[in-house]
This record gives sequence, C-alpha cells and structure tokens, in this order.
Amino acid sequence: MSHDQIAVLAVCAAAALLFAWGRWRFDLVGLLALVAAVLLGAVPADAAFSGFADPAVAAIAAVLVISAAVRDSGLLDAPRPLFALLPRWTGLEVGVIGGVTAALSAVMNNVDAYTAMLPAARATVRRSRRSPAPIVAALGAASLLGGLVTAIGTPPNLLVSSLRREIVGAPFGVFAFAPVGAAVAGAGVLFLAVAWRLLPREQRRERVEETALAGDSYTSEVAVPAGSPLVGQTVASFRARAERNVAVAAIIREDYRRIAARRDTEIEAGDVLVLNCEPDALQALMERAGSLIVGGGTAGLEADRIGVVEAVVTPTSELVGLSPGEARLDERHRVGLLAIGRRGAAIAARLRRTKLRAGDVLVLQGELDAMVPTLSALGCLTLAERRLRLGRRRRIAVPAALLAGALALAAAGALPLAVALFCAVAALVGLRAFTMTEVYNSVAWPLVVLFGTLLPVSAALRHSGAADLLAGHLAALAHGVPGGWTVALTLLAALVVSPLVNGAATVLLLGPVAAGLAARLGFAADPYLMAVAVGASCDFLSPVGSRNNILALGGERNAARPPWRLGLALMLVVAAVGTAAILFVWPVR
Repeated sequence: MSHDQIAVLAVCAAAALLFAWGRWRFDLVGLLALVAAVLLGAVPADAAFSGFADPAVAAIAAVLVISAAVRDSGLLDAPRPLFALLPRWTGLEVGVIGGVTAALSAVMNNVDAYTAMLPAARATVRRSRRSPAPIVAALGAASLLGGLVTAIGTPPNLLVSSLRREIVGAPFGVFAFAPVGAAVAGAGVLFLAVAWRLLPREQRRERVEETALAGDSYTSEVAVPAGSPLVGQTVASFRARAERNVAVAAIIREDYRRIAARRDTEIEAGDVLVLNCEPDALQALMERAGSLIVGGGTAGLEADRIGVVEAVVTPTSELVGLSPGEARLDERHRVGLLAIGRRGAAIAARLRRTKLRAGDVLVLQGELDAMVPTLSALGCLTLAERRLRLGRRRRIAVPAALLAGALALAAAGALPLAVALFCAVAALVGLRAFTMTEVYNSVAWPLVVLFGTLLPVSAALRHSGAADLLAGHLAALAHGVPGGWTVALTLLAALVVSPLVNGAATVLLLGPVAAGLAARLGFAADPYLMAVAVGASCDFLSPVGSRNNILALGGERNAARPPWRLGLALMLVVAAVGTAAILFVWPVR
C-alpha cells in the first residue's frame, strides 16, 4: 500500500471509531478528520475546502431553509381536523399518521416533517386516551422512511447523488429514488400499522399525561383592542373562533379586575384574556381575531429582525424564583414574554408576577440575533426546532409553491437541483415569506460542517486507490456470489454501520467502497449506490433526530428513542423490500 492509502484508511478508521464512540460532536470529528488528512498528505491543501463548494452541501442547506418555511407557513395546519375523524383503532391511526409523515418527509427535512406532525399526533393521542408509544414510534420511523423517496428527502440521498456524479458522470435525478423509496416507505408504514404490538408492554400501558405528547399547559395573555371582531362576543363563541384547544382561564378588565370566564361572558374592548393553550394556537387566533399578545417587548425593532422562540428555564438559570417583572426581561434584555408553559400545572397569577421554576418553557419575542445569546447567558436552553412566527401574517401557500417549482425545474433539467433550490430561497426572502435571519437560523450548520469536511476525505478515499483496494478484497470474498446477494449485503452493511457512525458519514465512507466493489465484480454502480443510500437513511436504532428534536418532544429521551425490537424488525423489512426493489428497478448488469 502507498503512503496516501495508509493515511486515508487510518483517518477513516479513526473517524469511524470516534463517530461510534459518540462522546465528541460529529462536526468536530469531521473537522479533525479533514485536518488529519491534510497534515498526512492524503488530501491536498488546496483541496481542503472543496467540500464546501460541492452542490450537495448547498442543496442540503437550501432544503433545510425551505423545509422550515413550509413547516412555519401554516399550510400543514389545515388537514389536522381530519385526523379527528379517524376511527379509534391504533393500527389505523399509526398507518395514517405514519403515511402522512412519510409523504411530508419526501419533500422536507425529516425533523421538520416530524415536528410538523406533532400537533396532530398530540390531538390523536388525547382523543383516543390510549398509550402514545405507537404514534411516537410511527412518527420517528416514518419521517426516516419518507426521506427515501426523493433526492432532497434526506442528506444521504443528496450525497449519494453527488458521489454518482463523480463516478458515473451524472447525478441521480430528483425522483430517481422514488420507485425504490416509495416501495420501502409503503412497506415500512404498513408494517408499523401491524407491528406496533412489538412495543414493550409497559410502554403500551403508559398514561398520556406521563408522556411528551401530552403537551404542556401554556398560559398567555391576549389584549382585545377596540375594533377587534372579538368585542361583543361571548367566551363560547371565542373558543369556536379559535378552532383549537384554547381555554379562557380568566378575563382581566380595567387592568386589575379579574373576572370568571363563563360561557356567556361578553368580551369588551380593552379586556385581557388569560388563555391556556399551545403556542401554535396563538398564531391562528391573532390572524383571525386581530388581537394583540401582551408583553411583546419589541418597540423600536425592525419587523424583519423580530422573532419568537421557546426556551426552557434550566435549574441553574438566574430566572428561577424570579418573576418576569422582577427579572425586567423587557426593560433590561429587550425580550418580551408571550407565554409560560408549565407541565401539569395551570398558572393563576398574571404572567409578569409569576415566579418562574426550573423546567418552565418560556415563549419569548425579541430580536433573534440578540435574544438567543441573551437567553443562553440567563441560563435558558433555546428550543431551536420550535421557532414560532406570532404576530406576523403567514404566506401559507408561498413556500410550498416555491418548493414545487424548484423540484419541477430540477426534474425537467432546466436548472441543477442546488441552483433551483437556491432560487426558491431567494424568492422566499424577496416575497417576504421568510427573513434572512430566519434563513440563517434554519440551517443546521453542524451538518454543513460535517458534509464539507468529510467530502474531501471521501474523495481521497476514492482517488488514492484505498477504496479500490478494499473493494478488491471484498470482491475476492464475494467470488461466485450472485450479484443480487452482494447488493443485499451492501444494504445490510449500511444498515448496520449507520447507527454506529452517522448516515452521512456512512455514505461518504462506504459509498466509494461499494462503487469500487461493483466495478471489480463487473456490475453497474447504481444498485450498490442505491443500497448505500437506503441503508444509510434508515437508522431506527438511534434517537430520532437531534438533541433539539428530543427537546421538542418535551425533553424526554425515551419518547424519541424507537424500541429496539421494533427498530430491528423494521430494518429487516427495509433490507428485504429494499433489495427486491433495487434489483427490479436497477439491474446489476
């Protein structure tokens, strides 16, 4: 072996071990791998940053932005009432919610699809009063399965497409993954609808109130200005207008009188309504009723720079034991308190006088660029995946229409996929459907760093001959084995490696070897690359999503971790159906 081959193999082995160890951040591991490869001479110094110029990295960043815009647009709120019409049969609920999640994940980032379906899942669980464990498992698994359908559904698909461009000369098309992905996703969702009984007995018996899908009790104060459609209406008609699970806890009148909110109580101009609801219910309420949330704290700030985030008060926060008024959030920090979420408890006092506790979820409004570091300094953990858009009218159809247009242009060959997606991002900002601050906040920069640092290492693995060397040894072991079996073994290898390493790292490290194996055996590279893409995208044994996604579930890690028995069985289904679909659509010869 040459020096370059030894160097790049040593770097890849060390990176794989660090990924599997899991103690260091994956973007740090990617950065260290790139630095080591450059210092050892495996990656030329002038090519060290070539990964950040790869179209796949740009496409992934653009997909994250457009997915966040679609998620926040309100378009996905419309079908939620339809879930209330489902018969109360667990298998049907799992199948329908899993199917819709998979369909969304095909054209969105999987975490955004997962997050967008959480309110519907909460409503279904509350209505059925059964254990939420089957719904949670369906959400997590279906969000991964749906990503198999299109090139933008999951980062491994984009990376495999980029790898094919280097090996074959052309990337996979936007919908080239659809025949295999749709078959695997459909089989997986149907399997979940039946196999949810593989869940542990104690999970199937858990109470709704003890789980993350039970939701928090959020308390907010909404002012009713003169001229609002709410003036003169009763509390009962107000709840009908809200169209969501919104309860009026009390009415503050003349700034100090607190009166009971009976069904026949009429709302007057100047009233402050004390509401118990979820934060996403406030957006629809403000748009329909022309009401104003008390405590905005954004006077003098530019509208495009204002945002709303949720943050958890940690036990070490200086806010514990203080009320928002005593902490002077609005005066000292230019942060307005919109609502407080407290698990399992209603808040009786006015928000500005409520003593904050560890674990409270604060819905806060202010200048995003300054608010996030301010909250960190105060000891609050920002829930980055749950940014809200209260008080700003949403352009419901614009993000989805731009995404559809970008995919149509890319599928027709009019524009490269990354360019089409970036045109959609530019149009989002130009039409004021998204701000530049929201664009930057929507990109998962650690993922960008991971892809940008590992792409040169993956290229070195291929160009140095190390991948071909490994492929030669594998080809010798596979001598006389039918091509279909080698494709199946490649898919199984990706399924086994991805929970230990990382889906993207699996593609970048295993992809060149799989392509080399195909060349050594005299087979086409496409079925092997497709097998790597399917296996790398179907990690059902690790927690769903990132730490932020776990926090979006309410901070309960077990709620976001698929049970190992169900995950392992689903992996076997993916291996069997995926291999059959790949060999049918992409013959080895």
